[in-house]
Amino acid sequence: MTWMEQIVVRTPQRPEAEVWRRLADLTSGLDEVFGLVAVSVFRNATVHGDYALLLVWNEPLLATGSSLGLRITATLARIGLVDHTVWAEQGE
Repeated sequence: MTWMEQIVVRTPQRPEAEVWRRLADLTSGLDEVFGLVAVSVFRNATVHGDYALLLVWNEPLLATGSSLGLRITATLARIGLVDHTVWAEQGE
């Protein structure tokens, strides 16, 4: 089953370079995680300090999120407000 974790962090008081560095550190080496098929990082086009990390999985759905996603969420909570949601592909 294909599903996705969306981890959004709001960091209005942090310098953008610091946030990008942390996101890069968190996402480096993830190409070897079993079942993880894509990792993407986005910034909000209009709101400074908002970033989204998407993890796409081809594994049985974990409604509460993967252990990786939960660890990333806990780490990002140290630098801002975090929202972690799980999305299931329609029709699966």
